[in-house]
Amino acid sequence: MILESKDPWWVDEDTLWQTKCSFTNASEANRTLSFMDKEFRRRTLPWFGLCCILVVYFFSVLRFNPLDLFGTTQDDSLYFSSAKAIANQQGYILPSVPGGPVATKYPILYPWILSWVWRWNPSFPSNLRAAVALTAAFGVVFLVSTFVFLRRLKGIGDSTALLITFFTALHPVVLYYSANVLSDIPFAALAFTAMVVADQAMRPNASAVPMKLSTELNPAPTWNVPVGRSPTSK
Repeated sequence: MILESKDPWWVDEDTLWQTKCSFTNASEANRTLSFMDKEFRRRTLPWFGLCCILVVYFFSVLRFNPLDLFGTTQDDSLYFSSAKAIANQQGYILPSVPGGPVATKYPILYPWILSWVWRWNPSFPSNLRAAVALTAAFGVVFLVSTFVFLRRLKGIGDSTALLITFFTALHPVVLYYSANVLSDIPFAALAFTAMVVADQAMRPNASAVPMKLSTELNPAPTWNVPVGRSPTSK
């Protein structure tokens, strides 16, 4: 004989209904929190991985002993000496060349950026640390923009984008130029940032601001000038 279970006489129907609703709401709330937790981890884990890559990149640049690399190429000394001349209000010249002629081989943007290092610390060679740190900062921008650009491509997920960014960050050529006072890494940083902004501007319902910003960020007009021409010549 099966006895039919009944609720106690002191529990009315309204209280029982509220109790059942509370259990149902609690279950739905737990599912919502679990979904939010998974979504949060899905969004944050790739950026946490990128931060780890940037830390490894920074210490890898330090292992190159950047201060010992200065002067191994002709370009870094020309960039830095021209930056000093700009900081001293002497114009964009080559002070290391007899007569101090006007600099016509290299565009002015990168030396102008380096001139702020001389304004902040005019003591050489102690200011080389700040110059290398500036190049490394551009390297961070380059790697972040690379990761953002890759993860937006079809068929490339966050894991693949992180893997490619990791190999890029530890590539010997990237590390070498990141440890030097050269324009290659800043150019790459501005170029990839312009590509990311341009990609955002070409998406549906995008405003005209990203497209204009990508044009301003494009380093080609101020970085690539034919040899033998002054950046101000017409």
